Amino acid sequence: MAKPHINIKKVSASNASPLCGAYGHNLRTNEHEDWSHIDATKTYLNHDLVNPAGVFYRDLVDARIREASIEAGRNLMDADAVIAYTVYLAYTHGAEKANGFSVSDWEQASLAWLQGYFGERNVVSAMVHMDESSPHIHAVVVPITPDGRLCAKDYTGSREKMQ
Repeated sequence: MAKPHINIKKVSASNASPLCGAYGHNLRTNEHEDWSHIDATKTYLNHDLVNPAGVFYRDLVDARIREASIEAGRNLMDADAVIAYTVYLAYTHGAEKANGFSVSDWEQASLAWLQGYFGERNVVSAMVHMDESSPHIHAVVVPITPDGRLCAKDYTGSREKMQ
């Protein structure tokens, strides 16, 4: 039976370096990363469902927060605010047989779920990796609530709930 897998990690304003690491990993540019698990003949199949131009993730996050701050008429970001999530969604081998849908169907369903749950404008990247053993998506999401607040707890709850 194919089962979904998701992992969500917070990125704070005081330490946004995970966005830099995620960008380098996703675009395969980190010089010091071990790429032995990558099939370089399939890297050309990797693609971003939201950010095809490959804009740096911190720039996308800052632009979304700036946009929401203008709409709210005030600065939304505190020094210790959670400014983004990195979200990992995995496609399980055998899902085509078990669930009757393809990797492409899964990509679109995953993007629809991300945008439905977090808001379409808040999903600033959704990189599909096809060059590893299982297809998966690395997404970057800004936790702006429907009422215009930057509030991670509204999406994932407390620290205990995330574990």
